[in-house]
Amino acid sequence: MGGMIRWSLAIALALLLVLHVLCVPFYTGASISPTLHWRLEHARLTVKRTPPRSMEGFFVAHNSEGLRFAPDFHVYGPGDWFVRLPLWLPITLVGSLTSLAWTLHLRARRIAARHGCARCGYARAGLATGTPCPECGAPATEKTAP
Repeated sequence: MGGMIRWSLAIALALLLVLHVLCVPFYTGASISPTLHWRLEHARLTVKRTPPRSMEGFFVAHNSEGLRFAPDFHVYGPGDWFVRLPLWLPITLVGSLTSLAWTLHLRARRIAARHGCARCGYARAGLATGTPCPECGAPATEKTAP
């Protein structure tokens, strides 16, 4: 389970980074419904709700403007609003979670390799099998038994 989460986060981060790189020179968008539209441009995602209008098909075009880093939203009236989310926000969030997941995984592997306590990391070498950890009192498991 933990491996699937770590790898899913790593893949999501890679996809977000590719999306970020691709949306700098190009922009794309489409209509989700006659009132809801999305657009990915200038390294940010815009979701817009407008009064009913004709649907746009999917499109890709060349981007002539620079990057914009600030999130933005505005409400013009009932059913007429937009929200802009810069891609650096989900990249930062997913990158932080990916880093945390891999750090915890590598720490657990390092502790298990030296037969450390799963709770506090105390080196259990020389302790009798089944003896609780003298540091924190955690019961011995098969993984941590010397």
